[in-house]
Amino acid sequence: MAKEKKPVKLTETVKIVATEKAKHMVPGQEYEVHPTQAELLKKKGWAEDPKKGKKAE
Repeated sequence: MAKEKKPVKLTETVKIVATEKAKHMVPGQEYEVHPTQAELLKKKGWAEDPKKGKKAE
């Protein structure tokens, strides 16, 4: 039987919450970023998952 391949997700949507730290990004704005970058932004507390509405930890 052939194994079904799941599509690889190359972007992840994050909502920016930091102001001074992420100067090139607008707070409250949602961005499509690479999953690795999204993970880093969430780790630093600069971004959150837009679906949850609160900081992802």
